[in-house]
Formats: sequence, C-alpha cells, structure tokens
Amino acid sequence: MARWPLLTIPYKIIIGVLLVVIFPPVCLAILVVSLPYTLFYRSSNWSMRERDMPAIQLYIDHFQTLYPDLTSAITSALRMATYLEPTHRRSTHLVPKPNKPPSTIDFWPAKRLRDVHCIPCICYVDITDYEYSQVTALLCHFEYAGWPRRMLLAFLRDKVEQGGLVSPEEKEAFAVVMEKLCAHNFMLWLHRVLDRLVQFLIGWTETPLKEWGGNVPMGMRTVRASLDSVDWVLERGAVLIPEDKATRGCMKILKAFPMWKRAADAEDLEKGVGDYWQIMVAK
Repeated sequence: MARWPLLTIPYKIIIGVLLVVIFPPVCLAILVVSLPYTLFYRSSNWSMRERDMPAIQLYIDHFQTLYPDLTSAITSALRMATYLEPTHRRSTHLVPKPNKPPSTIDFWPAKRLRDVHCIPCICYVDITDYEYSQVTALLCHFEYAGWPRRMLLAFLRDKVEQGGLVSPEEKEAFAVVMEKLCAHNFMLWLHRVLDRLVQFLIGWTETPLKEWGGNVPMGMRTVRASLDSVDWVLERGAVLIPEDKATRGCMKILKAFPMWKRAADAEDLEKGVGDYWQIMVAK
C-alpha cells in the first residue's frame, strides 16, 4: 500500500480538472456577483483614483530623498528589465517598453497615457505608456510578489514620517488614502482563499524549506526575509534567507526584478553581490 495514496495519477488528473476546468468559471461567477461591492470600493479592489495619487506620491518623493542609494539601484535594475526604459520627459520617472508592468501598478501613483486607435466601425483604447517613480516600481513589484499592500504603505509611511519631512495635514491625507486602498479589499480576500485552496491541493509538490548550510563571506550580513516586513530591503549587500515556504515562494517571484542576485550555493556568495543590491538564497 502506498504511503501517500493521494499522490496517484487519478488524483493528479482530478486536481488538473479542478484547476483548469472548474476554478475559472467559479471565479468568474464570484467576480460577477461581487461586482457591485468591489465597484463601490473601487480604490482597494480595482485601481487607485487619480485624485488620491498626490498624497502617496509626496511620500514616495520624500522616501527617494531619504534613500538615494536604493533609488539609484532601482533605476539601474529598471534599465536591465525587459519592460522599462527611462523616459525623456522626466528624468526621475520611467515608462514601459511593449510589455506592461505588473497589474499591481494600478494601486500606486502612476500616469497612464492612452493611445486611441480608430478603425472603421470600431474604436478601441490601448494603454501604451506608463510613467511612475522608481520606488513605485519597487513597491508594486513587492505587492505583485505577495507582500501585503497595507504593510508596504505602512513601511513607506513610517520611514518618511520618522524623517520628519511631512506636516500633520500631509500625514492625515496619507492616512485617509491608505485606508481607502486597503479597506474592504474583497479581491485580496478572494485571492488568499483560492491560494490556500490550491496550496492544500498541490502543496505536496513543493520541496521542503532547507536551511542555508554554507558560510557567508566576511563583511556580508545575513538577514531573515519574511512577509511581515520589507525593512530588510534597506540593507545594501545583505544575504536574504526566507523565513518560511510562503516567503520563499514570494522571493522566487520577486527575483525577476533585477535588483537581486540569486545564490544557489556558497560559491555564488563568494563571487559577491556585484552590481546587484542584495543576494537572495531561495532554495
């Protein structure tokens, strides 16, 4: 008798049918039924309103002033990315190449330039240009990889307010917009429910989290990365080790943003961080 009777070909076929055939229409039905609610709370479920952007953008500008080295590293990473290039209109912003940035950009300050193409009897709008700050690019990638939006906004708020760069009125405006972006987030709740269900069904396919057994070169600091904080992103040259399997999964998505070097073994660490900001150990 097999030790794990569920790990059989019939079980895998059932899981495949659930994920490919049943889940999509069920999710679509849930989205349709919940549409009135999510439209009423549009800012947290679909996109940030343009009138709310200045309050967040002010904090992002101050953050970039406080951490110029990090901002410079983001700029270098964006130049290496396949979907972004510097804009000629404003040196502190970037615009995309043909591929779009992560969908989470909709919840961060960004200027969307639309190019309308008209065909006889047909008219359609194609979003061809985005413009946003370097730190916005970093934060929206964190959210896309799995870090909570509320935590990311709190990180931005705390660092800027600790620097004493904002007035009480500006703090209040930020708090109001932050609540609009984070409260009543049904889409996030639905994503978490579906993610946990999928993990329950296919969690056995994941390899166990292994402790890093190699030595870290002298002068390099080891930092535990988790989903509860992104304070570790401020530590240049750090070696990042995931706290748990969930963090490891998010780090694997995040490493596509070319600020991080991936280390598979101690030999990779010996080569140093190079032109990267940090090194990720996500085995």
